[in-house]
Parts: sequence; structure tokens; C-alpha cells
Amino acid sequence: MLKKIKLSNKVYDVLKIVSILILPLTIFITSLGDIWGLPYSYEIIKTLGAIEVFVGAILKISSDNYHEEQNHVESTGAEPALESDEDVE
Repeated sequence: MLKKIKLSNKVYDVLKIVSILILPLTIFITSLGDIWGLPYSYEIIKTLGAIEVFVGAILKISSDNYHEEQNHVESTGAEPALESDEDVE
């Protein structure tokens, strides 16, 4: 069975910022590529799009796992396990 993805707050925040920046970057490259005829703009856009989908999926899974854990804590009254940045691989 696959281990659930659980990111530290720091990693989650960094990936979210990267995710938020990639989409506007692809639009920027698309615009400049069309205007100036930049080489490999199509390939760059497709690559960034694939990265965006991958990072978005990781963020969604991590967020769902976090909320599932929080709901479990609220329903049982148990304390969540503390996790430091060093524990995340």
C-alpha cells in the first residue's frame, strides 16, 4: 500500500507558491513565444503544464490527508501527532 502524502507546512507553502507562479508563467511564455517567435516555446509550455498538474495533484492529496486527520482529531478528541520538517522525506 502506498504511504499517504503528508507535507510539512514549509514544503506545502513552497509548492503552493510554485504552483501559483507556473500558470501565469505559461501564459507569459505563450504570449511572448507567439509575438517574437521564440524557439521551443511550445515545448516549454507543455513541460510547465505537466509540472503544474503534478504539483497540483500532490497539493490536493496532501490537503485532503491533512483535513482527514483534522476531522479525525475533532471527532475523537485525540491530539494530532507533531511532525517536524526533519521527519519529512
